[in-house]
Amino acid sequence: MNRISGQIVILKVPKTNDEFNAKDGEPKMDDTFQEYFLDYLANAHKREIAFYNCYHRLDPSNRFLPKLFYGADYDSQHHEGLIIMEDLSDRACCVPMLPGLSDAQVRAVITALARMHSTAWTHRTELMSELWKDGTASECWALESLFVDSMVEASKDLAKIEPNAIGPLLCRILPKFRVENLAESFYDEDKYGFPACIVHADLWAPNIMWTKNSEGQASDQLCAIIDWQTVHSGNPCEDIGRLLALNTTSAYRRANINQLLAFYAKKVAEFMGGNAPFTLAQLKKAFFGAMPYVMMFFCFGATNYCTMESVVGKEGTAKREENRAELFDRVRSFIEDTENEFYDQIQ
Repeated sequence: MNRISGQIVILKVPKTNDEFNAKDGEPKMDDTFQEYFLDYLANAHKREIAFYNCYHRLDPSNRFLPKLFYGADYDSQHHEGLIIMEDLSDRACCVPMLPGLSDAQVRAVITALARMHSTAWTHRTELMSELWKDGTASECWALESLFVDSMVEASKDLAKIEPNAIGPLLCRILPKFRVENLAESFYDEDKYGFPACIVHADLWAPNIMWTKNSEGQASDQLCAIIDWQTVHSGNPCEDIGRLLALNTTSAYRRANINQLLAFYAKKVAEFMGGNAPFTLAQLKKAFFGAMPYVMMFFCFGATNYCTMESVVGKEGTAKREENRAELFDRVRSFIEDTENEFYDQIQ
């Protein structure tokens, strides 16, 4: 943290090669995967800088993004990548992933997503060319078999951690989902009857900041959505699916998904002058299409979430066990819903 012209800022510096070296007692990262990950990191850092610059220019009144003051591209050879951006911690905070977001907060995020996505559709050509001006395909990092394999292996670990409720489901469904399913979320062309959009791709609680109330606690007023390094072109419903799967209870998600998709469609239409680029039927089809990737990424993340104090609480406490049970219920329920939706394909 530092100050520029009286403003408190955050310095965001990517990891270097040395930081990937295994510490005592830790498994060494496979050389091939480390090379792949470092290449991804360089591109992600570059894309995040381009995203902030482009969005602030295309929609300067958008208050849901922090200010970017300076960005230098990261390179695996010189390791000098840097982002200097606005620090929001004095006026905003995050809510824990568990128990998660209220209905009002969910709708606030969906409203912000509708605006971000609407800007992407309105300025599609300019935005796409700016973010991928180096000629790299927007979806390459996710469709690499190495990335898919890493998610599958992490999910196998989750099956061992929770062998009763989740294990049998994962063993049954994981072999059925591969690169072709992820291509339902990562694409540049039109799909489901409407154009590709810009997708945040990592909407979990720590990346969503809320304006503090008079007591210093999170209000229902959204301050910003941060950490856009995984931004890609594709299915806007990936953001909605991840928002709900990770940050709300399964009961809430199941009871409200149709209403929330209709709410999102209404907001997009408002931001685009009265007409959304999709019908509600097309949007629902896109949501179901995004479920396999949301499911796999959730399982991938849950392997770590279930041991993180910031997510489940301190070890040895009753709250930790309660939160782990809730986390596993969210994972199990989303796997079940994905399996039910794709039942004919996975038999």
